[in-house]
Amino acid sequence: MQYEGNSIVGQDGITRFEGEYISTHGAGKYEGIKGTGSLKGQRVNLMEGGGESYYDSKLSFVLPAQ
Repeated sequence: MQYEGNSIVGQDGITRFEGEYISTHGAGKYEGIKGTGSLKGQRVNLMEGGGESYYDSKLSFVLPAQ
């Protein structure tokens, strides 16, 4: 998967982000996989406070017929 998106620091100092996923390749039984998705989330702490974040993701995949 590849992710492209943006992050914005709000007036409250919290970093929020959103973007889209696209599938880039697969191997083995996932060869030829196609898919897309979206992601939204935010950091739990300020950047100076550590690395905790949460994400809400939606993914959709289609595998080729075997």
